[in-house]
Amino acid sequence: MKSVRRLGSLSILQLQFALRRRIDAYTDIRNVFEVVTVNGNYLDNDNIRSLVQRAIDTYSADLQSAVFPDEMVHFVTFARCRGCSSPSDLARLMHTEELHDTFPNVSIALRMFLCFMVSNCSGERSFSRMAFRKNKLRRTMTDKRLSALEPLSVESHVLH
Repeated sequence: MKSVRRLGSLSILQLQFALRRRIDAYTDIRNVFEVVTVNGNYLDNDNIRSLVQRAIDTYSADLQSAVFPDEMVHFVTFARCRGCSSPSDLARLMHTEELHDTFPNVSIALRMFLCFMVSNCSGERSFSRMAFRKNKLRRTMTDKRLSALEPLSVESHVLH
């Protein structure tokens, strides 16, 4: 709590703005992939098809519009029988039953949805680490040397 009090009003506003942008981005992603985030037990086939169309409209290069709606209807029916309700349950079912070839578009949509948040966080951690190194070392190093050290810091797990 003390660290929040020490922040100036400008920093708090920047934090609020950044959090609002992140919430809006995650809401947009959830709306696009709503078909995998809502419990399929409450959807009929027409609702599933209309929700799938949102994902197809956004990611038409990745998802096949001709087969994905029917594929999702069949997968949701199968998932209902297995008691799956969350996206992680659906991905686990896809993996344990080896259904990637049977439902390829569903597999792609699930992987896309589940990877968005992870890829966002790891990228932000990298930039946070770079900012920390840059602030800490700014007074003692030239920009060229500092820039050379940034990839080592970001990819430290590979370096170790």
